[in-house]
Parts: sequence; structure tokens; C-alpha cells
Amino acid sequence: MDRIKLEVRPRDGRGGKDARRLRAGGDVPGVVYGAKTGPGASIPVVVNIRDLRHAVSGPGGIHAIFDLSVGDEKSARPVVIKDLQLDPVRDRVIHVDFNEVRLDQPIQTVVVVHLHGTPHGVTMGGVLSAPTHELNISVLPTNIPESIEIDEEMLKGHLLSPEFFDTQRFPQFCCAK
Repeated sequence: MDRIKLEVRPRDGRGGKDARRLRAGGDVPGVVYGAKTGPGASIPVVVNIRDLRHAVSGPGGIHAIFDLSVGDEKSARPVVIKDLQLDPVRDRVIHVDFNEVRLDQPIQTVVVVHLHGTPHGVTMGGVLSAPTHELNISVLPTNIPESIEIDEEMLKGHLLSPEFFDTQRFPQFCCAK
């Protein structure tokens, strides 16, 4: 999956008044949580709403890895979106949290499961029950799939449950949960 570039600016103001002013100007307040802990581990930022919308509408959606450039920093930080808060009435983004990741360590993420084909039981009059539409996986950030495709051949004699997604059927994941 390609990494998407996203530019943000450091944010000076704090509080609701400054956040409303930023949103009125077409920006969204956010925070970048760093890989280190202690003072200076988080950076308050501002991202343009159009840039953010363009970034999350691409491949991978909100589960993609972004190369985040903060202000005048020369190197980009690899981040994932930790939380995206929406206005419940207007359905607009009001705040975004980014989490900096290390590309050599597995992370926990959610991947969409797509079913293809018609299982044998359905052709005989049965009903396919798919209680799992998303799957929590532990995987290296560079190996996050956009979705997991399941066809009818894989379902023969199995229930579509979280236990179905083990590392023998899906070796690219560290562990599926």
C-alpha cells in the first residue's frame, strides 16, 4: 500500500474558541502522538480539511499509513489515524488524532472483510451468516492490506468467525484476532 503525504502545521491556540475559529477557516485541529513518551511526546497540529478528506478517501481510507510533515521539519513521520471525531449533526470532521508508528514493529489495526462467490450451503437453500465484517489484526505497518477477500472455496466446512482467520490461512499477518 502506498503511503500518502499529508502536511500539517503546528497549532498555537488551545481550547474551544480557537478550535471553532480553525474549523470556520477550513482547518481541523489535531494531535500527533509520538512514539516516545514523556514531555514533548505529543504535538498539537492543524490540518486543512480538503487535504485530510483527499488523504482518507484514497486507498486504505482511514487505516492507511500517512507520511506526515509537521511545519518545517525535513523528514516526514509515518503515522496512522488513531481517532477521527465527527460532528454528529453536520457529519464533518471536528478533530483528528494521529499516532506515530515504527515501520519495523507490528501495530494493531482494523481491516475490512469482503465475501465473494456463493457458498455451497447457500445454493442448497441455506443462509450465509457473516458476523465478522471487520477484523482486528496485528501486522507490520507496511503490510496492511486494504481488505481481506474471502471466496466460497475457503468457507467449505468452516464458520466465518474470528477463529477462521488464523495465521495458517493468512500467513501475512502476525496474528489475527
